[in-house]
Amino acid sequence: MKEVLRTKYDVVYVDEKNQIVKNEWSEETQNMDWEEFKSELLALKEIVVKNKTYGILGDTSGLFYAITPKQQEWIAQYYFPDVLAAGLKKYSIVVSKDIITEVSVEQTIEENKNAPFSTKYFDNQESALNWLLAK
Repeated sequence: MKEVLRTKYDVVYVDEKNQIVKNEWSEETQNMDWEEFKSELLALKEIVVKNKTYGILGDTSGLFYAITPKQQEWIAQYYFPDVLAAGLKKYSIVVSKDIITEVSVEQTIEENKNAPFSTKYFDNQESALNWLLAK
C-alpha cells in the first residue's frame, strides 16, 4: 500500500490494484475537536472517491474521539453517500481500544444500516485486510 496522506491524526494508504483504502487513526485524536475530525473525514472521502474504492480498512485502534449522535448524522449525510457512489462494498474496522469511541463508531455505521455495503469488526489489521481481499 502506498501512503497518500499523513496528518497528526491519521495516515491514509491506497492499494490501487485491489481498490482498497486504509486509514490508521493516531492517539493524537484524543486532542481533536469536531472541526478537525470533519476535516480528516473529508480528506479521506476525497481519497476514497478518487480511487473508486471497493473496500476501506478503518483502523480505529488508536482513535480516541467519541462521535456524537449529531456528528453521526452529519457523517451519514455528507460522507457515506459519496463513498457509496464511488463503489464502496466492504468496510472492515479494527476496533478502538477505547470503549466509548468504539460504541460511537458502531453507532455511526448503524446510521447507514440500509446502505449497500458490508461491515465487519476485527481486532487486527491482517484479518481485516484478508476479509476485504476475499471478494
